[in-house]
Amino acid sequence: MGENPSKRLKIYEEIIYGPEDAIPLASNNHETIVIKIITCNYKVKNMYIDNGSIIDVLYYKTFKKLQLEDKQLIPVRTSLIGFAGPSIQPKGMITVIVTVGVSPKSRTVTINFAVVKEPSSYNMILERPTLNTLRAVCSTPHLNMKFLMPAGVAEVLEDPEVTRICYTASLKDKEKLVGQTAYLEPWEPTEKKKRLETDKGLQELPISPERPDYVVKIGSCLKELTKKVLESLLTEYAEIFTWSAEDMLEISSELAVHKLHVDSSAQPVKQKKRNFAPARNKVVKDKVGKLLEAKIVKEVFYST
Repeated sequence: MGENPSKRLKIYEEIIYGPEDAIPLASNNHETIVIKIITCNYKVKNMYIDNGSIIDVLYYKTFKKLQLEDKQLIPVRTSLIGFAGPSIQPKGMITVIVTVGVSPKSRTVTINFAVVKEPSSYNMILERPTLNTLRAVCSTPHLNMKFLMPAGVAEVLEDPEVTRICYTASLKDKEKLVGQTAYLEPWEPTEKKKRLETDKGLQELPISPERPDYVVKIGSCLKELTKKVLESLLTEYAEIFTWSAEDMLEISSELAVHKLHVDSSAQPVKQKKRNFAPARNKVVKDKVGKLLEAKIVKEVFYST
């Protein structure tokens, strides 16, 4: 009721597998769906998709490779029954942020993993809770997964050869051999771009006679006439520049506003308090105080 029609259309977008979806030439058509994800600044391969359980599993070998620590684990008393024959006691639970897919066709969700110290050819197992959060549909003949996102339907594919290796290893009881390779690659959110510099560097230009410390930098290779025109223009509009938070009091959001484009389905993650040295703590408090006074930021409260 009162829902935006376009938003409702995206939520109930159809996920279809048709003739245009290729079927890999699998050796026996029994391979499982294995994808790769991004978490903790690593690309993690060999994530097994299984919609038959309600517990997402992170293997301990991968847990350590992600540079996570045992003290981050939340103790649990419940055992996993029927996981690999006898019941298994997880080392604990941990919450991590996982990105599925490749940008821009990707979604980032928060997943609660049970950390299990058992040999396996897989690094993680993605179960029903996360699949439901993604509104994902899996197709075992196609060995892929499709899920909903604000822009429509995204598709996650994996190399059938990698899938076949994992499946064969699980049948031949060679988990320990394959599991030694964690299949983790360092990942950076964006590629580092080369910084553009002028051929002859920059020079400082004062633009306020009353405040000689108010300077901007311009290219030193500019022609003299261009430099004078630019200096005149910057001096005329010097009042539009801000040099501190005090210069930005009561700026209307109709003029300028910054927003974080956060996935509405993502859950907030509670982090431990960070303590600073006394000198640094004072600087932080002063800076935050100025931002609060200028109403650039505001304090918010959470129930937990």
